[in-house]
Amino acid sequence: MMNARTVTGAGLIALAIGLVVNSVLGPLWLDVIEYRFSESLINQGIGLDFVSLVLVAPTALIAGILILRERSRGYLLALGPAAYAAYMSVQYSIGPEYLNLNGNNEQFLLLHLALFIVSVVSLTLTWSGLAAGSERELSSRWRRTFGVVLLVAGALLILRYTPTLAEAVAGDPQFSEYRENATSYFLITWMDLGLFMPLSLATGIGLLRSSAWALNAAYGLINWFALTGTAVAAMAVVMQIRDDPDASVGAVIGFVIVAAISLGLWAALHVKMFAGPRSVSSEQPRESLSEVPPTTASPLPR
Repeated sequence: MMNARTVTGAGLIALAIGLVVNSVLGPLWLDVIEYRFSESLINQGIGLDFVSLVLVAPTALIAGILILRERSRGYLLALGPAAYAAYMSVQYSIGPEYLNLNGNNEQFLLLHLALFIVSVVSLTLTWSGLAAGSERELSSRWRRTFGVVLLVAGALLILRYTPTLAEAVAGDPQFSEYRENATSYFLITWMDLGLFMPLSLATGIGLLRSSAWALNAAYGLINWFALTGTAVAAMAVVMQIRDDPDASVGAVIGFVIVAAISLGLWAALHVKMFAGPRSVSSEQPRESLSEVPPTTASPLPR
C-alpha cells in the first residue's frame, strides 16, 4: 500500500507531465487547444505555457523525485508548482468566453480538471509533509525581510486592481481586459484579491510578529509569487514581441523587475533553508532530560 510520501512524489511527477502536455498542445507549440480568449489573452497564454514548460514542470519533477528519495527539501520546492498549477488550471476552463469567442478548449476539460485535482491533492499532501518535516527556521532578519516583501506584494495587488475594479463596479468599464474577456478578468481579480492579497498581508504581519503559523504560509507564498511572477513577466514580453495592442514597454520593465526580485528571493529561500547543518526535526526528536543518562562523577581524592 502506498504511503503519503509515495503519493505526493508520484502526484508531482504526474503534474509535471500534465503541464508539459498542456503547454505543448496549446498556442505555444501545436495549437491543438484553441482557447476561447481574445488575441491579447492568447498571447499571454503563450508566455504562460513557456514558463510552465521550462520552469514549473521541471521544478515539480525535481520536487517529486526528491520526495520519493525521502529528501525533505522536496516538500518546500513542491509548494510552488502545486499552487501555481491549481491557480492556472482554473483559468483554462472557467476563464474562456464560451458564448462569444471561437475555440475548442472545452474538449480538453478533463485534462484541465485533472491538472486541478492533481495540483490540489499535491499541495495538500505537500503542506502536510512540510509541517511534519525537518525544515529549518528562518533567522529573525530573514523573517523581517520576507514579512516586508509579502506586505508590499499584498499592497501591489490592491493597487493593481483598484482602478479597473472601481471602473467595473461603476457600470461602464472601458478597459480591454473587461470588454474582451470579462469572465477571465473577474476570475483572476477574485482569486488575487480574495485569496492571495489577504494571505500575503496576514502572513507578512505574522512574520513580523514572529507567529509560528506564518512560516509555512510564507514558504508557500514566496514559491508561488516566484513562479507566477515569472509567468506574468513572460506574458508581457510575448505581448510586446507580437505587437499586441495592449502591450506596454513600461509593463514589460515593471513585470521583469518584479519577476527578478521574486526569483531572487525564491533562490535565497532555498539556499538559506538547505545550506549548512540540519536542525532537529520532528522525525528526529531531541532527547528529553529524562532520557539523558546521569553523569557519574569521579570521586574527589581525599
